[in-house]
Amino acid sequence: MTPKDAAGQNFRDRSWAYAYKTSTFREDGSLVDILHEFYIPILERSEAYDRVAGYFTSSSLAAASQGYSAFTTRGGRMRLIAGADMDPADVAAVLAGEEARLEKHLASQLEGTWPENVTRGVELLAWMVKEGFLEVRVAFRLHGSTREPLPFESQEDGYVHEKWALFRDSAGRRILASGSLNESKTALVLNAENLTVDCDWWEGPSADRISDHQRDFEALWENRHPHFRVLTLPEAVHRKLVKMGRRVRVPHEVDGTPRKVPPKPTPEEWLAFKAIRMAPRMPGGLWVGMQTAPVSPWPHQEVVARRLIENWPSGFMLCDEVGLGKTIEAGLALRSLILSGVVKRVLVAPPAGLTRQWHREMASKFYLPFRRGVAGPVKKHEVLFPDPNTFPADSLFEPDLCILSTGLLVREERYPELSKAEPYDVVLVDEAHYARRRDPNTEDSCRSNPSYGRLYGVIQDRLGRKTEALWMATATPVQMDWIEAYDLFRLCGRVGAFGESPSLVRAYYEALGKLGRDESLKQSEWELLKRAIERIKEEDPLLWNYLQDGVIQGRVRSILDDWLQENRIPRRADYAYMLRLLFAAAPLSRVMLRHTRKLLELYKAKGRLKENLADRKILPIPRIVFTPEEQAVYDELQEYCTELTRKIDASGAANERRTSLGFYLSFLRQRCSSSFHALRESLRRRRQKVERTLLFLGVPPEETDYFDPEAQDQDTEDNPLDKVLENRSPEDLQWEKGAITGILERLEGLKGISSKTMELLKQLDGRRNGGRIGQTVLFTRYLDTLNDLVKILQRQAPGMRLGIYSGQYCAVFDESRGRLVNTDREDVKQRFLRGEADVLLCTDAAAEGLNLQTADLLINYDLPWNPMKVEQRVGRIDRIGQKHREIFVLDLCMLDSVEEVIYGRLLHRLQVAQEMTGSIPFSLLPLFEDDFDAYAAGKISEDRLEGLAKERMERQKRQIEAMETPSEELYDFYERLSRQRRPDASPVTLENIWSFLSNCRFLRDLGCDIVSGTEGKVLRLAGIPGVSNGICLTGDRGIFEKGVPGMDCVLHLATYLDPVFESVVDAALNAAEPPASIEILALEAYRPVEALVVRTEEGERLVTGLSDVHGVRLEEEKPDERKRPAFERELEARLTETEGEVAAFDRSLHRRIMRINEITARTQRWLEWFIAYFYLESRVMVGVQEDDLFSGVVQPIDQLLQERNDIHVIGIETEPLKQLSEVFFELDVPSLGQKATVRVPIILCKAAIDSACREAEALLKTHKKNEITLRLVKERLRRRFSTERE
Repeated sequence: MTPKDAAGQNFRDRSWAYAYKTSTFREDGSLVDILHEFYIPILERSEAYDRVAGYFTSSSLAAASQGYSAFTTRGGRMRLIAGADMDPADVAAVLAGEEARLEKHLASQLEGTWPENVTRGVELLAWMVKEGFLEVRVAFRLHGSTREPLPFESQEDGYVHEKWALFRDSAGRRILASGSLNESKTALVLNAENLTVDCDWWEGPSADRISDHQRDFEALWENRHPHFRVLTLPEAVHRKLVKMGRRVRVPHEVDGTPRKVPPKPTPEEWLAFKAIRMAPRMPGGLWVGMQTAPVSPWPHQEVVARRLIENWPSGFMLCDEVGLGKTIEAGLALRSLILSGVVKRVLVAPPAGLTRQWHREMASKFYLPFRRGVAGPVKKHEVLFPDPNTFPADSLFEPDLCILSTGLLVREERYPELSKAEPYDVVLVDEAHYARRRDPNTEDSCRSNPSYGRLYGVIQDRLGRKTEALWMATATPVQMDWIEAYDLFRLCGRVGAFGESPSLVRAYYEALGKLGRDESLKQSEWELLKRAIERIKEEDPLLWNYLQDGVIQGRVRSILDDWLQENRIPRRADYAYMLRLLFAAAPLSRVMLRHTRKLLELYKAKGRLKENLADRKILPIPRIVFTPEEQAVYDELQEYCTELTRKIDASGAANERRTSLGFYLSFLRQRCSSSFHALRESLRRRRQKVERTLLFLGVPPEETDYFDPEAQDQDTEDNPLDKVLENRSPEDLQWEKGAITGILERLEGLKGISSKTMELLKQLDGRRNGGRIGQTVLFTRYLDTLNDLVKILQRQAPGMRLGIYSGQYCAVFDESRGRLVNTDREDVKQRFLRGEADVLLCTDAAAEGLNLQTADLLINYDLPWNPMKVEQRVGRIDRIGQKHREIFVLDLCMLDSVEEVIYGRLLHRLQVAQEMTGSIPFSLLPLFEDDFDAYAAGKISEDRLEGLAKERMERQKRQIEAMETPSEELYDFYERLSRQRRPDASPVTLENIWSFLSNCRFLRDLGCDIVSGTEGKVLRLAGIPGVSNGICLTGDRGIFEKGVPGMDCVLHLATYLDPVFESVVDAALNAAEPPASIEILALEAYRPVEALVVRTEEGERLVTGLSDVHGVRLEEEKPDERKRPAFERELEARLTETEGEVAAFDRSLHRRIMRINEITARTQRWLEWFIAYFYLESRVMVGVQEDDLFSGVVQPIDQLLQERNDIHVIGIETEPLKQLSEVFFELDVPSLGQKATVRVPIILCKAAIDSACREAEALLKTHKKNEITLRLVKERLRRRFSTERE
C-alpha cells in the first residue's frame, strides 16, 4: 500500500504557496483568507502539529487554535509551547520552585470576558485538551550566558525568538510555517498575519530549514534549549482547560466556522461492527478464518483444513497429489487457528527455492503477515504484508509468524539460536520427503538400521520438540519407498506402537492388501487388525470419534461390535464393509491426509463440485531438429563436459568437488536444453569466474556480492561458491577458459531464430483468430530464457498482447502505449483472467499457486528434470473452474534430447504398459533428477531407464492399492461427515458481513457509495481514516480475484486481516463511545472465547454472531449484572454446541494422550528387543552356537516363522513383562515364577527378529560383517532393553 493509500489526504495532493499574507489583494479585489486557505487545508492533511506560539494569553491561544477543527477529525496530535508573560522576579520564583505563582498567572489568563472570536478560539483549544488532542507546555526566556530571566521577546543576548509551526502528514512529509503569526499580548488580529512556507520535497534549502526547526522544537519541548526553561502545564490549569472544554458542545473556529463533526454509527451499527470484530473469538469462531479467506476451498481442502483445525495440536502429513492445494489447506488452517486465538507462533520451513512462494501465498491468499528470514552478514527478515519491508534481525526465529528454509535449519550454527527461541504452536515442513534415511532402497527395509539425513535429524530432535503440532507436507508418499513414508509418519507422535515398529506397519498393510484382493487372513493377522482398532480409542480419541461419525455406522457398526465384543471374525461377505474402517483406521491414515484427482472427478460426477473440471490432453512433441550450427554448439558443449570430468577425476578430487562438478554439468545441460541464450549467459559468467580464479592461482575469488543461498530458485544463477574451481592448476584453468571461449564463439555465430523458437512461433501463429491469439501460458525455468523470448516475440509480433510473470519483474502489454509496462503480480493475473493478455510468459519460481483457468494451452518451452515440477506447471491451467472443456499441454524439446526421450517416448510406453486411458499425469512418472543426470551423462541406457521406471511404477501401484483409501470410500466418508455438520455454526460469513457493510448508514454518511454497474458488489470508500478516498471494497471472491473491467481503483476484500477492511471496522468503533447497553463477556476455555451481553427493548440477550444483531433495538441502561452468571452458562453451552468435542478436548487431555502414545511406542520397541533376546537364547538351547554368524542363524528362523501362527518362547524373565503398561500385544504371562514359557504372537515374533537384524546392522559401524556373531547381537540386545528400563 502506498503512503497515500495508508493515510488518505496528504500534503502533496495540494499546491502550497511560498507565502501567505493577509495584506495581499487578489485580482478580484478580495484578501487572502489564511484560515481557510492555509490552516484548515493543511491540518486536514496533518497527523502531527508542533507550534511555538507567543504568550499564554487568551488571544494568543485563540490564534494558535486556527484549523483545529479539521485537525481533530483525523485524530491528529499537537504540541504547543507558549510563553508566560510574567515579571522577571515572578519568573525567578517559579524557576526556584514556586509553582503556585505560575498556576495563578496562567489561570488568570483564562478568566474574564473576551471578544467572540477569542472565546471561540479558546473554547476550541480547551475542547482539544479535554479530548486529548493537545498538550501545552510553558516556556520562560533566559539569558543565554547568565541564565537570568528575560522578557519573552528580549533580544538582549543576541537570540531572536521566532514563532513557527511544523506540520507532518501520515507519509512523513513536513511543512514549516514561520513569520509574524496573528497574535499579540492583547488582541487577536485576524487580518494581520504573514507566513512563509517551506515544504521538505521542494528543491533548495527548505528541507534543511525544516530539520533545523524540528531540532529546535525538540530541544524546547524536552527543556534542553539554552535560551529557555520549559515546564509542563500545572495540573490545576490543565483541569481548568478540561472543564472549559466540557462546556463546548460544538467547537467553532475563530471566524465562527463550526468544527466538522464526523458521522457516528448508531448504537445498533456499533454493535454490529463489534460483533464482526469479535467473531473469530465467539463460539464457532474456530472456523471463521477459513470461511472468510480470500480463497474458497475445494471440498477436499475444507476437509483437510477442518482436520488440522479441529485436531490441533496433533501432528499430520499433508499428502495431496500435486496441484490439489496443500498450501491452501495449510494456509486455511493457520488463518483460522491464528484468528481464533488458538495459536500464536508458527514456523513454516520449505526448501530454499520455495520460501518466497510460501511468503507470497501466505500474504496474498490468507493475509498472514509472515516474515521470511534471510541469512547473511546481517540477518534480516523480509515482510510482504501488509506492506513490503525489510528489518534487521537479532534472531531468525524471533517473529511469531516466520518462514525459514530447511537449508538454514540444518546448519549447525543455527542450533543454539533455535534452542533459545520461544516454542512454536505449529511447525510446518514443506517437501518433507527430503527428510529421509540415506539408503531406503535396501533388500528388507524393516531390517535396515536407518541412518537419517540432517533434515530428518533436525525435525526429530529439534523442531519436533520445539512445537506443539508438527505438520509435514509432501505430494510423494506413494512415489517414495514405503519405509520413507513410515519414517515421516512416526514423527507425528500419535501412532502408538506403530511409531517404533516398521514391521507392525508392514504387517498391517499386508493384511489389508489381502482383504482388498479377497484373500483369507491368518488368525494372527486378524488379531493384529483388531488390536489396532481397539488401541485407537485410547491413542487418538478424536480420530475414534471422527471414525464413528463418518465410517462406523449401519452395517459396519454391527460387524465391528461382533468382532470387538464377541470375537467373531468378519465373514468374507463383510470384507468390503470392513475395508472402509480398516483403511480409515490404518497406521498412515491416522496422520496422513491424502487426496487424488480421482476424488475431484467423483465430486464433479456427483454434482458436489459445480465448477468445471477439464480433460487434459498432452499433445505429441513436435519433431524439432538442430541446425548444423546448433548441433556444433551442442557437440562442443558435450566435449567440454566430458573433458572437464576427466580432468577433475584425474586430479584425485575429493567427493565434495565431484558432487559440485555433477551439479555444474547438470546445470549447463539444462540451460542448454532451455535456450542457447541461457547457455551463453551461463558460460559468459563462468568464464569471468575462471579468469578471476586464475589471478588467485587456483583459489576461487571471493564474490564481490555476498551469496545468499536462500535466494536460490529457478530464476537465479548457479551457486557462485563453486567447488569445481578450487585447487585447479593454472594450465587446467587456461584450458577451461579456452574451451568456454570456443563454445561462446560458436554461440555468437548462431544467426537468426533458433529451431525451437521457430516451432514456438509456428504454434502461436496457428492459434490466431483475427488479431488475437488464443490464451496461452508459456513456461520456462530461467529468467535469461524468458527475457530472450520476450525480445523475439516483440520483434516478430510487435502488437502481441504479452504478459510477464517472473520472480524478478512483472509486465503487461499496454495497447495505448504500444509497449510492455511494468506492473505488479496481481495486475498481470487479473488482466490475463479478463482476457486482456493473450500470451503469459512465466518462470517456475514465480507461478506457484497461480490460477490461470481462462487459458486452454500450456507450452513448456523447456522441461525441468523433475516430473513434479512439470505437473505443477500444468496445474496452473488444469484447475477446478477451468473455462474450457479440454486443456492441452505441449512440450518443446529437441529430437533425441534427454527431455524428448523421457517426456516423449518413455512416457508414452509407460502409458501403454499400464493400460492407462487419457493422459498420464507427469507426477506419476517415477524418475528423479538423478535419473535424468545419469542418462544425460551416458551412465544409463534408454532401455535400463525404461526398466527402472516400470519397476518403480509397479511398486507405486502396489503401494497405492494397500495404503491409499479408495476415492469412492473417501467421498462417502466425507458426505456422512458433512451431513452432521451444522451449517449455521459460524458467527459470521463473508456474505452477511458484506450485506451489513453495503447497507450501513454510517458508511454512507461518511461518503462511501456502491459502485454502479457492479450489482451492489463493490463499495467505494470515503472518509475512512488512514484509507485514501476511492479505494474499493468487495465481499465477492470472484470480483476480488478478477477485478472489474474499466474500474481503475485498488480493490480489497471485506475480510479479516485485510488492512482496509480492518480500518473500516476501526473507523466505526472509534467514531463513537461504546454504548452503555453493551458489555463483553469472556469465557476461560481451550481458546479465548468472547461474546456480547446487550440490553435491548425486549430485555437482555447474548450476542454470539452477526445474525444475532439483526432487528435489535438497544436501550441506554447497562445490562443487569445479576444475570451475568446465567449468560456465562449460556455462552459455555453455545461453545459446546458449535465446537463440541473440540472445545472439550483441552491441552491436558492432549498431553495425556501423547504420553500414552509415547509409552506404547517405547514399550513396543523394548518388547521387540526383549522377545528377540530370549528367542535367540532359546535357539542356543536347541544347539545353535553363540559364535555362529548371526546372518546364518536368522535364515532358519525366518523359515520357521513362515509356518507358525505363534511361537512359544522358553525361559523368558516374567517380572519385567508384568510391569508393562500400554502394550499393543497383550501377552499371557504366568503369575508365578521368575521365568516361564510365553506364547508370542507370530507377528510380534517376526517384528522382534527384524529388530534384532537392525541391531546387527548397527554393529557394522564397529565390526566387519563376518564378525557379527549371535553372541554380539544378544549382548547388544541385552544392553538395549536393560538400559531402556532404567
